[in-house]
Amino acid sequence: MILEQLELKNACQYKRFRKRFKTGVTGILGANGAGKSNLVKMMQATLTNDFAPLGTKKKCHRYGAEDEDSYIKATWNHNGVRFTVSRGISPANSRLKIETDENEITRSIAVREQLHRILSIDEYI
Repeated sequence: MILEQLELKNACQYKRFRKRFKTGVTGILGANGAGKSNLVKMMQATLTNDFAPLGTKKKCHRYGAEDEDSYIKATWNHNGVRFTVSRGISPANSRLKIETDENEITRSIAVREQLHRILSIDEYI
């Protein structure tokens, strides 16, 4: 699986973050507390909607921006299927857009089920 782009808005310590990744190995460097681990955890949360490694979903909303929208969004490519998944922190929502489909999936359960299909994950494991 290849991460092509990651975008955060008012998530953790990031007011706005957007990065396109090139093919190959990417290193994330920075001082302690700069948010390196949070970036990796946010990548994971786009696929799983599991914010537990970050505490709670509410704790992921950037301090001082509680009245503003907050989300994470990532574009992935897995076995030739390119898709963008976003997870709203506030307001809470999930969205999945597969490049080859016209429609966007907006129900959390449907997003999870479709991601399981794309990634060939058995739901009962």
